[in-house]
Amino acid sequence: MSIREKIARVILVLLTAAVPGGVWFYQQVVLPGNYPDQARVVNLTGMASTGKWTRESVSGWNYWWKEFPRCDTLVFQAGTPIVLRVTSADVLHSFALPGVQKFRQPVDIPAGQWKTFLWTPADPQRQLFLCWQVCSPNHDNMRGVIEITGKKQQFERGG
Repeated sequence: MSIREKIARVILVLLTAAVPGGVWFYQQVVLPGNYPDQARVVNLTGMASTGKWTRESVSGWNYWWKEFPRCDTLVFQAGTPIVLRVTSADVLHSFALPGVQKFRQPVDIPAGQWKTFLWTPADPQRQLFLCWQVCSPNHDNMRGVIEITGKKQQFERGG
C-alpha cells in the first residue's frame, strides 16, 4: 500500500467521524443558542405515507420499516416560548396553525428542509396544527392540537 493510499484512508476515516460529529454539535450546541431562554423545542416530522406528524427522528434508513408514533397533542404552559422545528420526510407539506395570527398562512415544508416557528402564547388555549397541502391519500389525518395550559402558580410562604 502506497503512502497516498494510507493518507486517503486516514482522511476517509476522519471525514466519516467528523460529519456526524459536526451535525450533532450543530443540533445540540449551536441551534439551542438561537432560541430564547427556557424555550421548549419540539421537532415535528411530516410523513405523507402514513398521514401523520411524529416527534421522532425520521431518516432514509428507518423511514420504510419503523412504525413512528403519531403526535396528536402537544402540551405547553402559557408564557413559555415554544419553538416548533418542522420538516418533511417524504413530500412537500404546508404547515399551518390557523388559530394563531402569526402562523395563519401555511408555510411550505419541502422534504428534508427545516422551518422554525417561534411563539409565546400568553393565555390558555387549544390550537389546531395541520398540513395544508394535499400530500397523499392520508392527508386528512395530518393534524393535531397544541394545548396551552395555565401558568404555574407560585405560592409565597407566610412568615
